[in-house]
Amino acid sequence: MYRNYVQAAVAVLAVALLTLHASEVLAQAGTVDFSKVDKVGTEFITWLKGNIAIAIFTGAFIICGFMAAMNRISWWWVVMIFVGGFFVFGGSTLVTQMKSALS
Repeated sequence: MYRNYVQAAVAVLAVALLTLHASEVLAQAGTVDFSKVDKVGTEFITWLKGNIAIAIFTGAFIICGFMAAMNRISWWWVVMIFVGGFFVFGGSTLVTQMKSALS
């Protein structure tokens, strides 16, 4: 039990140090060019929202509905499937909003 707390404390300290170092580096750099990351992110989201993703989520929603009707599913699975669908199909909007907030 004590070991888990030590590992968690070390992880929090490492993240804090990395964040501090990254903020200093970004402050020295001035502006950051996100164009390549934006292009890769846009292509990845477009791929995710393709026909395969639509078929997978449609099947997941149908199976989830049948299992929920028969009371054979944990409701957390239902919530997580809908949250996953929200992130996959609403991802481009989220990226646009985050990009405008960071600019």
